[in-house]
Amino acid sequence: MECLTRQQPAWASNDQYSYTDENGCSNSCEFEITVNPLPEVTCPEDQSVCVDEAAFLLTGGSPEGGEYSGTGVSDGMFDAAAAGVGVHTIVYSYTDENGCSNSCQFEITVNPIPNFTFTATTTNGSSGTGNTDGGPNLVTIYFCPGEYFSFSGYSSVPGTQVGYLEEIPSGTDNVTYNGNAVTVPRAQQDFGPASAAALFSGPYGPYDLSSGTSGSLVQTYTAYYDADNSGSYTDGDCLGETITLVYHINATPLLETTINSEQVTSNNDGVDDTGSFSVCNTPDNILFNSFVDLNGLTPAASVKAYQTLTLSNVTVPFCNNCAASLSAFSGVMATASLVNPALPGTLVMSFRAFLDIDNDNVIDAGECAGDWVVYTITVNPLPEVTCPEDQSVCVDADAATAASLRSR
Repeated sequence: MECLTRQQPAWASNDQYSYTDENGCSNSCEFEITVNPLPEVTCPEDQSVCVDEAAFLLTGGSPEGGEYSGTGVSDGMFDAAAAGVGVHTIVYSYTDENGCSNSCQFEITVNPIPNFTFTATTTNGSSGTGNTDGGPNLVTIYFCPGEYFSFSGYSSVPGTQVGYLEEIPSGTDNVTYNGNAVTVPRAQQDFGPASAAALFSGPYGPYDLSSGTSGSLVQTYTAYYDADNSGSYTDGDCLGETITLVYHINATPLLETTINSEQVTSNNDGVDDTGSFSVCNTPDNILFNSFVDLNGLTPAASVKAYQTLTLSNVTVPFCNNCAASLSAFSGVMATASLVNPALPGTLVMSFRAFLDIDNDNVIDAGECAGDWVVYTITVNPLPEVTCPEDQSVCVDADAATAASLRSR
C-alpha cells in the first residue's frame, strides 16, 4: 500500500513478480498495490490573543484527532506567554486509518499588554509618578484654588498602537474645571493611539471649588493595545493595567490673629497683612489672644501657622521657622525682653496659615498657604527712676516738716 503525494482518488494495480533459478526454471506470482489518497486536512483560521491569556486548547483542525505543533504548543494547548509576543506558525498534522498523513498551517499572533508611565505636576509643585510596569498605580496630587496641572515624562511600551480608556468614576460634586462643574461620575472616553500624546500633555485647569472647603476627583487611565489598528478599542484588543489619578482640591486658610488685642485678618490677596503695637520691657508682655481660620478648613488640627521671627535687641522664648496648630497659639503668654534694657528693641513676628497635609510642620507643595500676617512689636525700656535718700522724722513732726523732707 502506498499514499499519494497529492490529492487523487484511490486506485489499485495488479503487479507480477517473476523469478528464474540457477537451473533455468521460472515461476511467478501476482500481487496488488493499492494507492490511497492523502487525507484532506484543514486548519482553523488565523487568530490573535493577548500575551496574558491563559493557556487554551487548540481546536478547529479537521479531521479531528490530529496533532498540533509549534512554538508555545504542548499537549494540544497553546500558551501565549510561553510563545511570547509575535506571530507564530502552528502546524496541524493528521494521519488516517491507512497511515497516510497530511498537514496544514495557521498563525497565532500574540499581542503585547501595554505598559505606560507619566508624571502629573500641579502649578504649586505637587507631583506624582505612575507606572504600570512595577508601580505605583496610584498618583495623588493636591491643588489650591485656581491651579492647573500638566503631564510630563509620558511613554508607553510598545511605543505604537497604544490607546487609552479614561473615565472619572467618583468624586465630589463641588469641583469645577475652567469654571464648569465636573460631572461625577463621568462616562468612559476612548483616546485612540493617535490621541495618546495629546492626552498626556497639558496644562489642564484651572480647578476650583463651587462650595465648601475641599473636593476631590478620581480619574482612571487604562492602556490598550490596538491589535486590529482600528484606532479605537474593540473586542480582542489587549487591556493593560490602570493608573488611578486622585485630585484633592483644598481652599486656602483665612488666618485671623489677635495678639495683645491687635487683630489682623489675612485676605489672601497676595499682599502681607500687617499690625503693630508697643509694649514695655516687663514680664508677660506678649499675649496671643486667638488664632482662627475663618474658612474653617478640616480637619482643624491640620490647619497650622508657620512662624518666623526677626529680632533686634530683643530675646523671646518663641521658636523661629516652625509651625504649630492654630489652637496651640491661643492663650499663650510670654515675655519679650530687651537685651540692652536701656535701649528699645523690635520684634517682627510673621505667621502664615497652611493645610499641613502630611503633618510635617513644613509648608509643602499643594498645602495652600495663605498670605503672611506680620506684626511689628516695639519693646520700650522702662523709664529710669531714682528715689531720694533714706531719711527719718519724729513721729510728732508736723505735716509741713514731713513734706519738706520728702521733697529733698
